[in-house]
Amino acid sequence: MDNNLAKQLMECFSSLDGPLNEAATLIEQIKDEIELKKFRKSIASIMANIYTELELPIIMQHPEFDPDTK
Repeated sequence: MDNNLAKQLMECFSSLDGPLNEAATLIEQIKDEIELKKFRKSIASIMANIYTELELPIIMQHPEFDPDTK
């Protein structure tokens, strides 16, 4: 993958953090504990998959885009 595409993708994936964090905050209003746990698990799974399946392969090829090194 070329450098420009890697940068664009990482920016795109990074833009998902805010809405997912907002959703994680909003779901805390759910009263039903079973439903709340399902939502928490789903959001955590989405966030983990974005990192492991989408961002990490790019970081391995292009370490300069690793947000943890900035």
